[in-house]
Amino acid sequence: MIAIFSGKILIHPNSANKATMRLFLELSKISFQRQITYRAATLAGLATNFFSFNQALSFAASFNS
Repeated sequence: MIAIFSGKILIHPNSANKATMRLFLELSKISFQRQITYRAATLAGLATNFFSFNQALSFAASFNS
């Protein structure tokens, strides 16, 4: 059964063939990997900013004393 809902095509798993399900799984996998990559980059950026800020504070403290 194929239905169009809010402009999206929905395929019921019972009527989908193997190629359609394979395509759905591959697209889901790629989407998940992309989201994980963005999250990993965000965490790496936060860690870099934290250590850079810590280094700047240490430098400022040693310069002012």
